[in-house]
Amino acid sequence: MQRVIFLQTEEFTGLGLLDREGVLLIPLPVVIPLVKLGVRVPLGTVEEGEMRGQELFGELVGDELVLLVDGKRIKVYKLSEESLKRLSVFADMLDDQRFLNFLS
Repeated sequence: MQRVIFLQTEEFTGLGLLDREGVLLIPLPVVIPLVKLGVRVPLGTVEEGEMRGQELFGELVGDELVLLVDGKRIKVYKLSEESLKRLSVFADMLDDQRFLNFLS
């Protein structure tokens, strides 16, 4: 089962996509371009494995969240309808300046 949650700590503010394999962190500044504009966005750097230290990108294509390194697909999350809806709701909230003011 997948869950999309809002996370705010001293070091990170954004969304977390939880599934059986762990948590994918989506930084707050890229949520709107990822969800509303459907563009490829930077998600940070790969922290483990042979691709460690390389830039990780994400792209929302239909109901799939595609993770890329050097333009190559490394993982695809098949998103449930509920997860897509929550991503959209969070993007709408972030598009509202009042919510951003509340976070400050």
